[in-house]
Amino acid sequence: EFRPGYTAQGQLDPSEGVPFRLTRNITTLLSPLLVDGVFASAMGATALAISERGPLLKPYLNLLLRDDLLSWQGSKAAPKSDAEHRAAENQLKERITKNTARVMERVTTAAPRINTTPGPGGAPPRHDHRVDHICHRLIEAAAQPERLCHMNPSFVPWL
Repeated sequence: EFRPGYTAQGQLDPSEGVPFRLTRNITTLLSPLLVDGVFASAMGATALAISERGPLLKPYLNLLLRDDLLSWQGSKAAPKSDAEHRAAENQLKERITKNTARVMERVTTAAPRINTTPGPGGAPPRHDHRVDHICHRLIEAAAQPERLCHMNPSFVPWL
């Protein structure tokens, strides 16, 4: 299933064991060199670009989430009266706003942070870890067999 999970209140549910689909087949196809190198760097650069241009992308994200929430809500129960329909529309707007904020927050969290403040005595900035360490942690979490085995069998049809 490629749809995100939702709670009963229509909020995005980040309770899955893996952050995104990265099976052993995909890792083998890309090779470890590409996964740890180019893929992680591209993931970090994309997250940084999205977080910097968030206000420009929010309307598009709203549209994507609105369509998905409408199909999710339609799979529940259809409103019977006009008043119920208006209430469902207002509730939908609130859910879209909250879900968009949650997605943008998660993307901003994954974006690399570059330390530009000079060190003591005008020394160059000190970096304690790689700039894209969060992307590498997400990749590690997505590729762990211990986490993949807890997913729905349709998530990983060909390990």
